[in-house]
Amino acid sequence: MDAAAISEAMRWELARSGHEGYQPPAQNYEPADPARVPSKTLAWTSAAIAAAALAAARTADPANSQAWLLSATLSRRQGKLGEAQTQIERAALLMPVDPEIGLEAGVIAVLGGRDEAARRSWESVIRAAPGSGFAKTAQGYLDQLGPSTAPSGR
Repeated sequence: MDAAAISEAMRWELARSGHEGYQPPAQNYEPADPARVPSKTLAWTSAAIAAAALAAARTADPANSQAWLLSATLSRRQGKLGEAQTQIERAALLMPVDPEIGLEAGVIAVLGGRDEAARRSWESVIRAAPGSGFAKTAQGYLDQLGPSTAPSGR
């Protein structure tokens, strides 16, 4: 039996036994319950392990654009914008029309105060993958950025 059939059979059985629409009891903790949030040490240790694994992946296959993209994302999240910029540039050289790389490049640019570079990255995503989820995300970022302040070349 496949997963959909099993789910359907379970729903039918629950409905038959009067448990249709069952709601679990309210929990005694908030979603961000400190007891359930990993410690800062665990979070930073995990990030360091991820950074080491990504560095090894980049060394093993320097043409792996995904390793460069993930490295850039991790560096950005750690607040290392210069490192993130270098890594995303490498990813873009390897895969110039990858919409994921374009989105990340735009985020890194805007966090670095380079709004027009971010705009160009997100506009390239829309051109490369029109109508996609990537394009919708890029358009949302552009809408948040507002109109261009760069002088028009017209």
